[in-house]
Amino acid sequence: TAVENATQGALTVKSSKAAYTVTFVSTNSGTLLNGTNTIPYQIKVDTSNWSSGVATNNLSDYTQLTAAKTIVFQSRTPTVGKTFNIGFKIPAYTEYYVDGAYTDTITISIAAN
Repeated sequence: TAVENATQGALTVKSSKAAYTVTFVSTNSGTLLNGTNTIPYQIKVDTSNWSSGVATNNLSDYTQLTAAKTIVFQSRTPTVGKTFNIGFKIPAYTEYYVDGAYTDTITISIAAN
């Protein structure tokens, strides 16, 4: 079965600008690496608690980061910011993966529109 953790992390956004974009990029195109062994994974950012401040969320459902994905915001945040859960999911698989430590790096950037 799939492995899922909807609250693996949190993203807090603070912005005095009304229009800005947060971009997510994976070093390994949405796969965890251990040498030549790989495990594909998906990420989700739940912005549903601030739908009026979000124009577009390309990560509203679990998505593999095979390319850059963005969330486009259309409102300034309160001074304390807005916090959104980040979830991770490893889809169901038919064969066991090789044991070991797997890694990937996700870069998150913000830019005014």
